[in-house]
Amino acid sequence: MRFLLSILMLTAGALNSSASAANGALSQGIQDAVQEFLEQEWGKGNVEWVINSVPRVLSDTDAELIKLEAASSPRGTTLIYLSLGEGVEVSRRVPLSIRVMPFAWVPVIREGLKRNDVLGPADLSWERREVTMIRGRWPEMASELPVDSYRARRSLRAGNVLTWHDIEKVPDVLRGAPVTIVSSQGSVEIKLPGKALEDGQKGEMIRVENTQYRRILEARVSGDGVVTLQAASR
Repeated sequence: MRFLLSILMLTAGALNSSASAANGALSQGIQDAVQEFLEQEWGKGNVEWVINSVPRVLSDTDAELIKLEAASSPRGTTLIYLSLGEGVEVSRRVPLSIRVMPFAWVPVIREGLKRNDVLGPADLSWERREVTMIRGRWPEMASELPVDSYRARRSLRAGNVLTWHDIEKVPDVLRGAPVTIVSSQGSVEIKLPGKALEDGQKGEMIRVENTQYRRILEARVSGDGVVTLQAASR
């Protein structure tokens, strides 16, 4: 699992984790620092959080909070690491377990989509939802989803949040679609009718059928509906 680290540096002496952390509660200074960090990640007013457990060291130390570290864009149960010390010198690093409940504007599927259905503006609505349990990332703006540029990887249910894992770019050549097969030799170029036997993006090798001579060939997708045979090596 890739662990991305976000760090909030604090002015020495500005926050203190001393006696106000009574009865196992966090000091107001540490709570403010955690809130500030989470709002930097999710935006002001877009996140709630609760403490899972408070290490005893946080309730009986007078060390200053110097630095706060955590995974970027944390969701659900996560650890925040508090570096304590004096001035700029860190004496200990304490893990704090919290549960993070962020909210975000997300694309929601209006009606069910079948595998390979091309995504259009009418297929989505944008709603503010809690995203704690959503796996993966999602498009954050409609401009990230140009019309007719993406299709469903699998069947998608109405009401679900659309994530990048749910979609893929529409291939430049679709399986079963007619293609033009281009073969070049020196200054001579020959174009033949064909049919794609596989989906393919520009630059990918796919199998095609030469419909004139009923031959199966491998060619590289060079554009929308165009594939190019590779010149034979000498």
